[in-house]
Amino acid sequence: YTIGMRIMSWIPVDVASAVFAYYLIYWIGMRAMEASLIQALLLASAAVSLPFVLWMTRRWEKKTAFVVSTASWAVMMVGLLLVPEGARHLVYPIAILVGPGIASAHALPNAMSADTLDVDELNSGRRQEGVYAGFEVFVRKLSTKLVLAAIGPILAWSGYVEGATRQPPQALTAIRLIIALVPAMILLGAILVAWRYPLTRERHREIQRELAARRTVTADPRFGSG
Repeated sequence: YTIGMRIMSWIPVDVASAVFAYYLIYWIGMRAMEASLIQALLLASAAVSLPFVLWMTRRWEKKTAFVVSTASWAVMMVGLLLVPEGARHLVYPIAILVGPGIASAHALPNAMSADTLDVDELNSGRRQEGVYAGFEVFVRKLSTKLVLAAIGPILAWSGYVEGATRQPPQALTAIRLIIALVPAMILLGAILVAWRYPLTRERHREIQRELAARRTVTADPRFGSG
């Protein structure tokens, strides 16, 4: 579950990193410097939103915080498809409002993965952070490579002309769909996975108590060296 949430909330980040500048330059009509400013504003919004996301995890279940943040992010991505050509004034608020979703993609799957390690220890009797971290990094890098490898051929198929000052209508449509609908659909998948995530806060506390009791018994010399 947590790997699914991690991958499906990070692929939209990868897509945005690859295509958002094209959207801003060719559809909105921004210069490269202003497009970079928008991308910096997006990251700044995510950083500022992180305390709010963490507050939601204390108030609600982690999966609920993830669902709410990711749903708001998906809505904003669809909003990019509705922005009229050249309407640069609408892009700034969207860049700000996607901040909580990106912050949740950074923080919440990691936090939930840490909880699932306790589940694994309860079942297997071993701490296997290295195995899980290595597998997650591998899957994350693989998904990034696959996404970036797919975007280039799609743009080329749509008629995108590298270095051109204007793009044909088919290329503009492809850019808008890639930056808006593709991330929104993937984020919807992340929401569905998170909704089925079975580990609640109360169950995690029970697992921690069981592990603490097991470690106490193992450490007691009357029960041998363990």
